[in-house]
Amino acid sequence: MRLYHVKPYKLLSLLEHCTGDIFLITDGVCFSLKSRLSQLYAVQKMMERSQDGSISAQIRCDSPRDRALFLRNLSKEECGESSPFSPPQAS
Repeated sequence: MRLYHVKPYKLLSLLEHCTGDIFLITDGVCFSLKSRLSQLYAVQKMMERSQDGSISAQIRCDSPRDRALFLRNLSKEECGESSPFSPPQAS
């Protein structure tokens, strides 16, 4: 799933509640976000490139529970796909 303009504190807060493996993928680099140290390092690297103090990258959740956690807690603007809990869009 793709993340757009997510504030670092929000990403780190969500990662605290994840139980499976989470990977942050950007510019061909894949960060495993299993440990707090790797989370902080990945966020710091993303912030070095950020113009507006937010993070935009691809994230991969191995656990369906973690994926649902991200979808529930991120807005449609922050998450690159619609939530399974939202009604379908009219065409």
